[in-house]
Amino acid sequence: MSSPATVGRPSALTPQQVAYLQEWRDLCYTLEKAQGDELCHHCHDKFQFAKTFSVFGREFERAADDVRHRVGQGNFSFFSERGIPGDVMTPTLAERMLDDWRHAIDAKRGHLEIVFRSKFGQTIDECLRGEENAVPLNLAESLERADAVTLLSDFAHDKSTPCDLGPLENRVEQIKSQLAYLNEAVARADPPVVSELTHTVRQLRADVDRILARLDLGDG
Repeated sequence: MSSPATVGRPSALTPQQVAYLQEWRDLCYTLEKAQGDELCHHCHDKFQFAKTFSVFGREFERAADDVRHRVGQGNFSFFSERGIPGDVMTPTLAERMLDDWRHAIDAKRGHLEIVFRSKFGQTIDECLRGEENAVPLNLAESLERADAVTLLSDFAHDKSTPCDLGPLENRVEQIKSQLAYLNEAVARADPPVVSELTHTVRQLRADVDRILARLDLGDG
């Protein structure tokens, strides 16, 4: 996934703004690609993959409209919270940045569609629309709640306020206890269900490790 320059429009930007636009573009493509790559590398369940894919881009238009409304009031906090100085921002630059973010999301989704077909032997659209998949898709849990750029501000805040991570750490410990119980259940289970339970345990454990790694909490 590359980060092509926005084309087809006059710049109407200062050299400083052009530099920040490129910085923003690189940020968007890097973060969105990394989020997509993480899904490809760590998710091996078809329905969980598809459920997560459906999150990507779903709230973009609503988020973009909200940003435009704030920009119209002179509020560029969406960009300043993500490293772009407010004093360089203008409505024109903000619109260009929103376009680049949308292109980055589209590129991520396009790559995931290719990977999904390679891994699971059908298109992701077929999986999401198939009536027979309604129940497993409903039961599947998305690995992400939003696109990467949306999450960037929240992640930075969480990292700077470790005291707020207490509830999450407690929840992780609860999940680990539940995994220990499931491991015991596997040992007691009848042979036909051992394989399925083992797969569930391993998937949950991988999810826990992924969360801990992203928050740098360690495995304690």
